[in-house]
Amino acid sequence: HKARMNPKKTYVLVRVAVLFLAYIYLFERHQPGADERKLPPRLFAGLEAREIDALEVAYPASGASTRAEREQGEWKLVNPDYPAQQTALENLSLALGELRRLEEIPAHELLVQGPKSFGFDPPRATLRVESGTNNYVLQIGATTPLTTNVYVKLENSGQVFVTGGRLLHAVPGSTNSLATGPNASIS
Repeated sequence: HKARMNPKKTYVLVRVAVLFLAYIYLFERHQPGADERKLPPRLFAGLEAREIDALEVAYPASGASTRAEREQGEWKLVNPDYPAQQTALENLSLALGELRRLEEIPAHELLVQGPKSFGFDPPRATLRVESGTNNYVLQIGATTPLTTNVYVKLENSGQVFVTGGRLLHAVPGSTNSLATGPNASIS
């Protein structure tokens, strides 16, 4: 005599399976993987490159600065008004979104050694990043001794971190590097 399948049990098991799949789809897929969890925390938690609305780059030593805004997925320079170098701005956005806190420099260390020791007197560049309602101001200092890493300072908190040197390659050497066109000179 064969045992008959109970439709009520089948219905309950199907519902459990659907709920389990929904949980995975809605929650688990957003969790960092094992490799991501091994990495140092991001400098700007939750900042995604594609969500950056505006970037302002200032060079305190020369007084030069420029501002770029993203409209409908395209970057344009608004200060001064000039066509933007899309690749340079996308690379800078990606580098900012991927910055990691490799090490934090204690506040007393900054006081003892002074800002000049870390390259903040004046900083190499100051970046203002706008993403939705979040605004970040980041000063870029000197490279760390014996490595290609770089000191960065969050202007609002004064915290100093060591982060990867890729940022230096993404930050344009001048405001002209963000412009495009036949005579791209916006100094």
